[in-house]
Amino acid sequence: MPPALSRRALPAAAGLLSPFCRLASRSLREVVEGLTADRELRAVLSYIFPTYGVMPSRASFSLHAILVNHFLTGAWYPRGGASEIAFHTIAVIQRAGGDVLGRAPVSRILLDAEGKACGVSVKKGQEVVNVFAPVVISDAGIFNTYERLLPAEARALPEIQSQLRLVKHGEGGFSVFVGLKGTKEELGLEPTNYFIYPGNDLDEMMQRYLASSRDEAAKNIPLLFVTCPSAKDPTWEMRHPGKSTLAIVTFAKYEWFEEWKDEPVHKRGDSYEEAKQAFVDTIMKTVFKLYPSIEDRIEYLSGGTPLTN
Repeated sequence: MPPALSRRALPAAAGLLSPFCRLASRSLREVVEGLTADRELRAVLSYIFPTYGVMPSRASFSLHAILVNHFLTGAWYPRGGASEIAFHTIAVIQRAGGDVLGRAPVSRILLDAEGKACGVSVKKGQEVVNVFAPVVISDAGIFNTYERLLPAEARALPEIQSQLRLVKHGEGGFSVFVGLKGTKEELGLEPTNYFIYPGNDLDEMMQRYLASSRDEAAKNIPLLFVTCPSAKDPTWEMRHPGKSTLAIVTFAKYEWFEEWKDEPVHKRGDSYEEAKQAFVDTIMKTVFKLYPSIEDRIEYLSGGTPLTN
């Protein structure tokens, strides 16, 4: 086979030979509907989609399959809590000659004369400090990176704009954090992740919810992810005796809370707090059904909207 023909044929052959490649462009919903007509089974095969935040009708089946494969043999939780991951990563970065800055938000990406990224500007108190590096990696997402951190002249480049047109904003999240008096044994808490739905047509429920008004959505939340971090950590009781925690997450549209986006954090006013509390109240009614023993043991309760998540 001539080299040029071989090069042309290889990508097509890879697509034909690889189930992963063939399924990457198909949605989770499309593939699952082709596997079974049983709605309950379709929901069981798709329920974990909130982990990556895209509804089954829009999610790549291959992405979903990678996640499910990861969880087939169980999952792990870091001893000492999630902060231990960052704590031990810092040492690795420093040994490699790098450093880690805390409370130093990046305000912009620096470009050299050729338009290549060469560093970042960070805020240190009221001062702006430029940090230069041979490679700049952003994990802030494509919209934050391109629209907020790049200079205007770079943001306007056709190749940047074409990439922005390829993707859509994901849905926002609403979180509730609960502090409890009592051990996991006393409260009946489990080291388990619960995905709670009122029905089995996951796409239809989510689409109806996200198309509704804020007030209506607060009364009809179709999805809750409920987890108990303290029950998963074998060191928790030694560090926080007689205390427990819960974390609950669902979807929420940014637009529902957008009117308060320019207000300072913790000072957005009574109307914002009332709107937020409406979601918290509905969420907690469901959580109390799952864990009835916690209802009179709450010491801390806080909700977070897409403005702060």
